[in-house]
Amino acid sequence: MSRARTNKENRPKRPSTLGLLLGGTGGRKDASKGAEAERQRRRRERDRSREMAAYVGYDAMYRDGIAQVMPGVFSQTVEFSDISYQSARKEARETAFTVMSSLFNYFPADSHVQLQVVNAPIPADERTEPPIFLKANTCVIGPDDPIAIPRWSNDVVFEGELAIVIKSLAKDVATADASQVILGYTIANDVTARDQMTGGPWARGKSFDTACPLGPWITVDPDLDVDNLSLRSFLNGQGAQDASTSTMIWNPFELVSYVSHQMTLLPGDVIATGAPAGAQVVHAGDRVEIEIEGIGRLTNPVVRA
Repeated sequence: MSRARTNKENRPKRPSTLGLLLGGTGGRKDASKGAEAERQRRRRERDRSREMAAYVGYDAMYRDGIAQVMPGVFSQTVEFSDISYQSARKEARETAFTVMSSLFNYFPADSHVQLQVVNAPIPADERTEPPIFLKANTCVIGPDDPIAIPRWSNDVVFEGELAIVIKSLAKDVATADASQVILGYTIANDVTARDQMTGGPWARGKSFDTACPLGPWITVDPDLDVDNLSLRSFLNGQGAQDASTSTMIWNPFELVSYVSHQMTLLPGDVIATGAPAGAQVVHAGDRVEIEIEGIGRLTNPVVRA
């Protein structure tokens, strides 16, 4: 849902702690040197944010949000320009465009406009089928093994994900029975050469050597609440991803059931459950760390092949 309000010039220009703050909320200013400097500063900040791939997924809900709107729904204050709408459903993108156009056309130029966007879980009957791709078993590496950027790529990113390890043959498994074929859980880094992901099969971008770090071990704790685990990742010690498995569109048991209806799963198969927002480009000399609550931390250095 969305809501907007105007703030008069004599009211504090402090953003609400709830919602998404639009860029350009300061109203129309005189074309002075100060105003131009401020516009350039904001432009530099937006460009730097894009370079760091620090976009906020439209459908992402962050566990560390400023406030909890309602059970399972969170909000975080960010600049509108840092929101990625590519993850939104088509109707959501159209609605966002319409709302934004209406807002800026409706309010006077001297108004301060703030839009509050609350991301809600996608209803079960509206979820699209999860995309499936395969990673070669030859791309798997372990903790502390180096991720080698291929010579033919200049856009390799890391993606921290919860991973499911299968313990027995599984075919057409019901969601309610999925736990019976799961050995445990570990951490996966779905390393991806994004410049090789255009068009046809994703094998080259997803399955080059060292493209799938796993570890540091398999957690088999039956009390592990996989529907509510914090996931964080770090690039050279700086925070990247920060989310929770509670925001996954498909939970682990649903994913096991779905995949088992598409292909037979064998003991030792690993299903990576998808990455939350925050994936970043890596370069030789970097160090990637992915941490999932109740499982541990997976660390890998980065080199150039």
